[in-house]
Amino acid sequence: MRKIAKLAFYALIFSLLVVSCTDDEENYGLYGKGVYVLNEGSASGSVSYINTDNDDVTNGIFALNNGVPLGQYPQSMAFSKDYLVIVVTTSNGAGSIEIVDKETMLSVAAFTELSYPREVTIYDNKAYVTNGSGEGVVYVVDLKTLTMNSTSIAVGHGPEKMVVSNDKLYVANSGGWLNDDNTVSVINLNTLTVENTITVKACPKDMVVDADGNVWVNCGGAPDYSNYPNVSYTDAGLSKINTEDNSVTSWPIANPSGTVKNMAVSPDGSTIYFVSDAVYAMEVSSSTLPSAKFIDDTFYGIDVNPDNGDVWVCDQLSYSDPSVVKCYSKEGAFKAEYTVGVSPNSCMFW
Repeated sequence: MRKIAKLAFYALIFSLLVVSCTDDEENYGLYGKGVYVLNEGSASGSVSYINTDNDDVTNGIFALNNGVPLGQYPQSMAFSKDYLVIVVTTSNGAGSIEIVDKETMLSVAAFTELSYPREVTIYDNKAYVTNGSGEGVVYVVDLKTLTMNSTSIAVGHGPEKMVVSNDKLYVANSGGWLNDDNTVSVINLNTLTVENTITVKACPKDMVVDADGNVWVNCGGAPDYSNYPNVSYTDAGLSKINTEDNSVTSWPIANPSGTVKNMAVSPDGSTIYFVSDAVYAMEVSSSTLPSAKFIDDTFYGIDVNPDNGDVWVCDQLSYSDPSVVKCYSKEGAFKAEYTVGVSPNSCMFW
């Protein structure tokens, strides 16, 4: 692990830029309350900030404040009370976890030379990070002490998205490059041990938690490359895990999206959104998949603003040029579009 101290120079600049807050005001730092977009990039990824009050976009805020690029192919990010945690995968087996101060966007710590870090979830001031294209593990970072646990938690192949429900961490084991997993590992967060392994549809990638605490899993299906470039997918679909008894209800999807960031949930947990051949909205009380398209287009990532229910989608226009994110109302009406970095994959709201 390397630690990057907050330099006096940056502290001085920050003090000149930020107006002090009164006791009853919340300090949103250099950029403020808005939308933060993670861009995978090509040579290096980036973070964009969208000020939704005036529609201004500031791209590359990590590099602007740290003087160095974020790194190649960042995959995920999450906010804690004090930090923005960013997971950078890279293409050479030297991925990292970057811990960034929320108010200054300065890096305060980084954990480097990880083999294949992917997704991050924050719970109770700890960051949980999936790692591995084959045999997978979950790393645990204490955000109070900025230290990583000396031991990791072994899970399935190619772990991706995680969610927390009832003090348990659910880990989607996608199979990674092997495409050979169809399970969700359940980690007891009190003991940091796997207490259950649940079978779902093939290659689970993304997950959300509904209002009842049940876990919904979007499974991309096992790819068949035998007729390449025509690729088919086997056993793709949605699976709902009843967290009371671990029973599973599944629905097949004929046209899976193939991306990791393909699922979101409404603020009240009553509606899930998923991407296949279009964006669909499904009431969690429903027993059948929706047939009507919520948005008649496909996207690289989808998220929901927890404040107002707006649906944000990442439109990857190319692998080398700036792309866009789009905002739709919870009724599916287009509201706005913003140009961000290269290959945006997700949005966070602060």
